[in-house]
Amino acid sequence: MVTTEGPLLPLAAGALRVEKSRSFKKFELVSTAVSGRDRDKVPVPDFGPGTLSLRMILRAATTADHEMVDAAFGRYNLASIPSYGQFLSAHARVLGPLESAVEGLWDASIARLPLLEADLAELGTVVPSDAAFGPMSDARRWGMLYVLEGSRLGGGILAGRVAAGLPVRYLLARHEDGSWRRFGDALELAGASQGAAWHEDVVSGARMAFARFAESAGLDS
Repeated sequence: MVTTEGPLLPLAAGALRVEKSRSFKKFELVSTAVSGRDRDKVPVPDFGPGTLSLRMILRAATTADHEMVDAAFGRYNLASIPSYGQFLSAHARVLGPLESAVEGLWDASIARLPLLEADLAELGTVVPSDAAFGPMSDARRWGMLYVLEGSRLGGGILAGRVAAGLPVRYLLARHEDGSWRRFGDALELAGASQGAAWHEDVVSGARMAFARFAESAGLDS
């Protein structure tokens, strides 16, 4: 799992280490060592009201996905202009479709695509775009939004690794004070009256977002 001391990309939805409660350990036994299409078959255990927050469930369920994305982006050298441009392009291919997919779900969400476009334009790079996501449930959209909002957490650290003089608008688009907590509250409220099937769908949406980022990072290999 990525830690706050050294994230390789601003996809830090799992960046903060989760406390090892007994319930969390039970969940890890279900969610670890799962790869490929089988990840979609991993059930989300029903721990009962108040046992685990939805954010904790998502962190645990997407640990392997996050590590996959970190590995895919780990080869980028942010101090190199060509490599940094590829890094931003890999994000741009996915950010637009993801932001469109979750539009209107949470009023406080602020799009970062214009900032990323400005950074790429300053580097003289054409802004790429990936295929749009098809229609999906609100639960999956919440999972995608979890990845997008969590991705802001590591941006400030990564901005310090970028060569001096290069644009870092996108990486510096961090959460305003309290906005990550407010997002967590909104996520929990959305899932408060939902059952295990809804939670599974949220996890599926998060995995879809992570998978799209990993795929995009591999296109420049």
